[in-house]
Amino acid sequence: MLEKVISFVNRNQLINKNDKILLAVSGGPDSMALLHIMQHLKDELDIQIGVAHLNHQLRPEADAEEEYLKNYCQKRIIPFYSRSVDVLLCARQQRKSVEEAGRDLRYQFFMEITNQFNWERLATAHHKDDRAETVLLHLLRGSGVKGLRSIMPVSGYLIRPLLSVTKEEILDFLILHKVKFFIDESNSDFSYLRNRLRHELLPLLKAYNPQIVTALNQLADIAQEENYAMEKENDALWEQLIISDEADKIVLDNKKLLQVLPAYQRRLVQKALGKLKGESGWSLQIIDYVLDLAKKTGAAKQINLPQKVLVRREYDKLIFSMNQQNKIKFLYEITIPGSLTIEETGETYSFKIEAKENFQPTNGETYFDYDKMKQPLFLRSRKKGDRFEPSNMQGTKKIKDYFIDIKLPIEERDLVPVLASDQEIYGLLGYRSAKKAIVDSNTQNILVIKKAASS
Repeated sequence: MLEKVISFVNRNQLINKNDKILLAVSGGPDSMALLHIMQHLKDELDIQIGVAHLNHQLRPEADAEEEYLKNYCQKRIIPFYSRSVDVLLCARQQRKSVEEAGRDLRYQFFMEITNQFNWERLATAHHKDDRAETVLLHLLRGSGVKGLRSIMPVSGYLIRPLLSVTKEEILDFLILHKVKFFIDESNSDFSYLRNRLRHELLPLLKAYNPQIVTALNQLADIAQEENYAMEKENDALWEQLIISDEADKIVLDNKKLLQVLPAYQRRLVQKALGKLKGESGWSLQIIDYVLDLAKKTGAAKQINLPQKVLVRREYDKLIFSMNQQNKIKFLYEITIPGSLTIEETGETYSFKIEAKENFQPTNGETYFDYDKMKQPLFLRSRKKGDRFEPSNMQGTKKIKDYFIDIKLPIEERDLVPVLASDQEIYGLLGYRSAKKAIVDSNTQNILVIKKAASS
């Protein structure tokens, strides 16, 4: 068994010479086998090992097991780190299942120890049976090729040295070397789906194929290789589609996206979502929801996704962004002469009246016939149903439709100041004046509005 493990470690390049490897040890058979195997191999691999243990406080025996591991490591001069956490309480507070809360707390603890004490890798005791169970779990959930890879030999700083051996081989090793281990009775609790897979479904499948664990691991290996090939192609497509790639906003060429094969469309959407909020949590239904948006025709559309992600289609662009702010609303009464700063946008405008005979146009200013405007005047954000009569056009138009016509991005539309009285809209500053208040041959007094330069 030792030869099989070291061959797997070398083949998958899990460990380098002089690596510091932190072992995640619960005290159960798998992790105790990992501890003993790594003890046997540390000289041959020329590595250092340490042990991290999280006491979940779920069983009366948990404290005694923690103490046993602590003494075991002290006698063998193995660095030992432990922490006790009330997992049940945390699960209730965070509204998670006990299983999910326990897993999250474990990996949080392991990461803290890894970073704090400069351990280069974290080794877990996952084996071939675990991998087979995970393949089945992903099959039941309707996973794609990426999910069928199941548990990977390497995932970031995580390594799984025992993925080449079965549970049966591990138990034989423990008996042969007389290794003490502890049994967690929750592993037989059928309220957990994984336990039902382990104790009911896998034994049933063995009646059809006695080598089902090997077969499922083979499927995971094939999926791993095929996924790698698809990811390489996906990376090349990404470079062709990407318009903008920022921390909180990603813009793809929607037209090009729809020209690639559906399998890559899904991967490209998942990559965009993953860049914003990480790869987990994006189901096939969510990804297809985004692709339905990408295929819609007509004006811009948008959808809100979990994790506060907003996806919108604007003509030939598919935009992924963080939906962090509510709709911007503002209303300010104008003092003439005077100036005001719109706090919501940070923009400052000045206002003055000039007689037409003294008027000299200047770049960066906007002009209106002051005498045609009802008082008081306001600068405000747009409202639902707002209409105005644009200069040089016939009839009225919804402000929303005007913005669509000029292809103004959705996130900028609420920032445009609307110049208005209580009943009339006179212009969209920086874009278009309304016919009602434009300067003409009969104008006597001109309202001059100037936007201050950005600092």
